[in-house]
Amino acid sequence: MGASSSIIIRNYRPEIEKYCEDNAISASKVFSSWISGNNTIGRVAILGPGDPERGELGMLDDVPLPVVLKIFLENGKLRFEQTEHTYLYKEEFAEETALV
Repeated sequence: MGASSSIIIRNYRPEIEKYCEDNAISASKVFSSWISGNNTIGRVAILGPGDPERGELGMLDDVPLPVVLKIFLENGKLRFEQTEHTYLYKEEFAEETALV
């Protein structure tokens, strides 16, 4: 799913950027990642890189891409949920200027 097709990504970009800044996560890497979302129930999943040994199969791979960050739209406000993969991929998604 492209970033522009998600109402959360499109309409709440400043809040997402602020969350990323506060949590030493690169917003540019988040916005350029695979994004899976459901506009009806207001959720977005930012997906991490797949297994490099499996090639560039992405969403067509038999092994799903890991969810690095979940974003929920609840009563007009965003709720963020980091996963165990947020920390596994911290270097991938770390803010370039942050001390990791």
